[in-house]
Amino acid sequence: MSVLLVEELNPEHAPIELAEVSAGAMQLLLDLEAAGAATRRSLVLPAELDYDRYEALGAWIGEVKSRINFYLGDWLIFGEGTFAERWSQACEATGLAEQTLLRIMAVCRKVAPARRHDRLSFSVHAAVQNETARDQRTWLKRAEQNGWGYAELRKHMQASRTDERPPLFDENDGETGEPNVDRVLEVARLIARNAEIAGDNVIIRHDYYVQLVAALGMEE
Repeated sequence: MSVLLVEELNPEHAPIELAEVSAGAMQLLLDLEAAGAATRRSLVLPAELDYDRYEALGAWIGEVKSRINFYLGDWLIFGEGTFAERWSQACEATGLAEQTLLRIMAVCRKVAPARRHDRLSFSVHAAVQNETARDQRTWLKRAEQNGWGYAELRKHMQASRTDERPPLFDENDGETGEPNVDRVLEVARLIARNAEIAGDNVIIRHDYYVQLVAALGMEE
């Protein structure tokens, strides 16, 4: 997956409200930062920390982690539409690379808030970003009902495409025959519709690339 490190949510865990744990957790982190125990790349917890505060901090970190890419993507979309030429300046505030921001933004743009599921990770939503709105709803619903994570969902989606995919070569040609021109055009249209612009680069789905190479009679 090119968007980010794949994350999975525990399907048995009920989402919580940030207000339930934010106050104590934030104050604890601020105190630790002031003491030099919380840095940008490490967290050293005091030995006297009681279990309730320890658990509340973990709940807060987990909840923020599950939300953060959705928040970031929607923030980017709002800024692009509202602040126009000042948007790029605002993006610098995140400290993240442009390509990372564009990929996160693309997922949030393609998977509208109304189609998102609280119990599914950002990674799972990223897996369906290039599907139609109807197919997004279908696959996300199946993922939640069956407890599928990113890898499991991708496996079922790929199996579905394989079952529905027309032959890559004309009948009787075999793998060494002439390319299936109709299939090449079909895949080229899919690539053109779903490609993502990331700076000077164009990002396409790997399975589309594989289909195109096969339809052309080339080896990957």
